[in-house]
Amino acid sequence: MSEEKKNYKEQIAELLSHYEDGEQIFINAYKAKNWKYPVNLKEESKGDPSLPRTWIDLSVKVISIIVSEYGLDCYDNEIQIITAEQMNEALANVGLPVSIPHWENGVKSLAQKREYEENPHLPFEIVINSNPSIAYLMEDNPPWMQQLVIAHACYGHNAFFKNNYMFKDHTDANTIIDDLIRFRDFIYECETKYGWQEVETVMDFCSAMRFMDVYRDIRPKQYQTTEEQKTLKQERVQDKIFEKPIKKFGISKSELNSEFNESAQGRPEYAHRDNENVLMFIADNAPHVPNWAREIMRMRSKISQYFWPQMHTKVFNEGFASYTHYLIMTDLHEMKLMDDGTYLQFTKSHGGVLYQPEFDETRKFRAPDGSIKERPIYNGINPYALGFAIFDDIKRISMEPTAEDKKWFPEFAGNGKWWENIKYAAFHHNDHEGITQYLSPKVMRDFKFFATIDDKSEQSYEIGAIHDRDGYENLRRALAKDNKITDMLPEIRVHDCHERTDRALILRHYVRNGKVLDDVVTPDVLMYMHQLWGHPVVIESVDEDGEILDVITSSRDYDYERSCMEEDVSHYFSVLKM
Repeated sequence: MSEEKKNYKEQIAELLSHYEDGEQIFINAYKAKNWKYPVNLKEESKGDPSLPRTWIDLSVKVISIIVSEYGLDCYDNEIQIITAEQMNEALANVGLPVSIPHWENGVKSLAQKREYEENPHLPFEIVINSNPSIAYLMEDNPPWMQQLVIAHACYGHNAFFKNNYMFKDHTDANTIIDDLIRFRDFIYECETKYGWQEVETVMDFCSAMRFMDVYRDIRPKQYQTTEEQKTLKQERVQDKIFEKPIKKFGISKSELNSEFNESAQGRPEYAHRDNENVLMFIADNAPHVPNWAREIMRMRSKISQYFWPQMHTKVFNEGFASYTHYLIMTDLHEMKLMDDGTYLQFTKSHGGVLYQPEFDETRKFRAPDGSIKERPIYNGINPYALGFAIFDDIKRISMEPTAEDKKWFPEFAGNGKWWENIKYAAFHHNDHEGITQYLSPKVMRDFKFFATIDDKSEQSYEIGAIHDRDGYENLRRALAKDNKITDMLPEIRVHDCHERTDRALILRHYVRNGKVLDDVVTPDVLMYMHQLWGHPVVIESVDEDGEILDVITSSRDYDYERSCMEEDVSHYFSVLKM
């Protein structure tokens, strides 16, 4: 290990020896407070094209050498320096580098701009899960902050994206940018052919289908060869995609029957049972939807799939990126490439990111009228703080375990392989799994965690877990459950389709922990679905035993029970004919 450390230090020393400022080049930039600090090569080194010519590129090169010491496998990096206004736009577009035209993004952009005007604080970076990985750095960041962002985003998040199993299973970093560009261009083309109102109808429907537009457990098909990808794209951009616009409610029954019979010819029997991606099912099977609208639905589903792992890994993703940047920045300081004053600035910022407010903590702020007011700052458990604490504790348990640690973590306590243990925890777990496996009693004590039993029929809370053996188990289980996204979102799947009678689409909502659907919002969502599906849409809410608790339909005058009876009878006669 010492020899490897020496070698990587020697690599950095050799690299910096080519510059006039030598090993002082970063410190001089800190003092100048300018990341555009001139990078001057020595005369004998100017002919070497492999040497970085900018301060940012030199920082990336040095940090990449440090990262090689930790054995992180990352995508190549593409770094873009952007303004605060551009950062606002990127945040409004949920960090994606290609904006999709829709009123929803415009609303987010205005809200983001207003928030920044009231409180001029923006994230220091955005990083895209793509290959190469794209990172946005704020041009107003001081030099040390640019290095922190490079370490955090370009290597911490980047390594997590490339190696965590959920990102491997649910996303394709190689194609996401091309997919976004194709989606944007396709939207513009559809608007030109059919008008923005028609396209907006489909886009609004896709927005209403949020969380019903992903494969939760099933890995999407990956097109393995370049030739297959080219074939797929050629098929989807042919003129046959551009057909008639979506039909509204006012069409005649004969038109519906004619269009359905035409679209149903040669179409296989619905494979509808237990389909978790409802949007994709509608895109593939709705009888009256034109191909261009189906394509928009498929594209939106793919983008939602891109974000699915990020929802499941907020604690471990941010915790790993924060731990990575802490190691790198500390290494820069220990190698005397960062002075003490700058390192102090870093630790202050780092501590702010990891700060966990008390539940009743407030902070003073200046209101628009100039008065000083206070507002609460507690917003739940800080994922940066919890993730970093778990990884730092894995290091402690690996190196200096207590008797308690050996009982809780016998598989790695004291094995000395702290970095390998951290990487294994980060890359092989999501938040729910990781907290279940690695949250220690020490971290629970440090955060002063306790569990409560919230019974709505009672006027007070009951403490359900304290700091003892059983309490720690219950606490860990409760916190892990709070980070299990699939339990927090409604589970709605395609259950049936009355294809022999009224062609109603039957969805099934699996009620968990007594959480029912909102009876105000749900009918509006069903209305959108009815409009695209072209026939009644029904949601059955069932308990864990499969007993139906509630039924919501897309139309008040739709007789769901009669429809089910007719479908059963129709199926009976179809069997008799056989």
